[in-house]
Amino acid sequence: MVTVNLDGAKHNIPVMLEEMNKEKLIYHTMPSGEQVVINVSYNVIPDKPMYRDAEWLHAEYVTKARTIQSIASQFGLTPMSIHGWLKKLDIPTRSRGRRKGL
Repeated sequence: MVTVNLDGAKHNIPVMLEEMNKEKLIYHTMPSGEQVVINVSYNVIPDKPMYRDAEWLHAEYVTKARTIQSIASQFGLTPMSIHGWLKKLDIPTRSRGRRKGL
């Protein structure tokens, strides 16, 4: 459901995300027959933070070789919090210091 304010009146427009095109535009005909184009922005809120997801955290830390500090900064957390999740999710951690090959 998208709520739009047109000429001081609120209108609720039922819409499925799949109906939006790449530009995130919704083309809608109002009850008056007026055609409107609505530019929509939206965020998908995950059911749990990504750093708690083993697959995501493994991909970021192991596959992409991101640092614990980098991941922690993304979420406004301490590196120890991310380190704790790596341990909890059985993701092997690297030794501290500079990465090999740099």
